[in-house]
Amino acid sequence: MSTRITCFLINHGIIPSPNKITILNAFLGLLTAIIIPFNPLIGGVLVQLVSIFDGVDGEVARLTGRTSRFGAFLDSLTDRFVDTSIIVSTSIHLLHILPPSQAILLSGAVLFSSIMGSYVAATSKTT
Repeated sequence: MSTRITCFLINHGIIPSPNKITILNAFLGLLTAIIIPFNPLIGGVLVQLVSIFDGVDGEVARLTGRTSRFGAFLDSLTDRFVDTSIIVSTSIHLLHILPPSQAILLSGAVLFSSIMGSYVAATSKTT
């Protein structure tokens, strides 16, 4: 899906800075985290949109020759910030619909998986 969005932008001469796309997607992710406890259905749809748009910045950077170490760092940093915010806000919602012990256990498992996924991805690039 992100590739289609990227192609649309490029084909229509809409070529924003990849870093601006990263920041815009981070704000959308944080807005999503705020919405989730109040309306999990809309929050869930927004999580999917954030996930789709997350690929656009890197695709635009590669297609326009504007890749940079800073851009890769910014993307990775904002991804972790958004992931953690969404997990925390989802955990808050879970506390309202599950017994606290189940909500905490489930939230902990999701947070652990998120951290380990990032760690494995980062470690695999250095070995």
